[in-house]
Amino acid sequence: VHLGNDWYWAWGTFTTQATAASLILYFFQYRYGTATEKTSIAKVFLAQGDYSGLHPKYWPGYSTTRSATASVIDTTGNTIPDVTNCAYTSSGELSFNGSTTMLISPNSTALNNQTITIESWCKPTLIAQNGFLFEKGTVNTQYSNFFNYPNTFYFRTTGLSSTDLTFSTASISTTQYSHIVSTYTSGVKTIYVNGVQAAQATGLTGTISTNGGGQSIGVYGGYSGSRGYYFNGYIPVTRIYSVGLTQSEVQNNFNALRGRFGV
Repeated sequence: VHLGNDWYWAWGTFTTQATAASLILYFFQYRYGTATEKTSIAKVFLAQGDYSGLHPKYWPGYSTTRSATASVIDTTGNTIPDVTNCAYTSSGELSFNGSTTMLISPNSTALNNQTITIESWCKPTLIAQNGFLFEKGTVNTQYSNFFNYPNTFYFRTTGLSSTDLTFSTASISTTQYSHIVSTYTSGVKTIYVNGVQAAQATGLTGTISTNGGGQSIGVYGGYSGSRGYYFNGYIPVTRIYSVGLTQSEVQNNFNALRGRFGV
């Protein structure tokens, strides 16, 4: 998994514990083209089902089954998102029902940045919907990615001279996954779909607003705000970066997981 800034995360070696429902997973981080690397050991609980290839963000945390309300742990280890009514497919993707499902987490100041990337793999059950992939802050107060009925996708950044960058969702499919990435850096907002630029705005001024409203996936409202725009479909991967990924980095991320999602 490409972590950004040329850092990569690899895993694949684990040992089970015969007397406990847990496993030890060994992984390492390395920086491409340099000798720099970091080694770590992570312990997670062994859950029902096959987790091979599943992004670590979506490993269950403290439940021995993949229940609809099991907690998931983010890859930074800083927050434990609350999961409401999400279901897991047999291959480990999180399913959102369009009315009650969401992942929310307390505010992370690490996400209050003026250069950002929002990255999601998603497969909407229907294109003509009002559905959020991600929002930082309470509704319309920081930044977000969402589907807007009937056929528009929004990258919203409150505080900049141009709040919304949009593209037509005609290219999005309900039968296969799409990789949607929005970036903002140095006055330029860009949206990529499957590694290809779909929209861009330049010459923007101002600063992205910040607040303590927390984060939400699959709904607007952050951690404790009013709720709406529940997403209907699947969101197996969400990543937020404090840098604006370049197009080559976006393409690297797309290529890294496209095989898993059949694109």
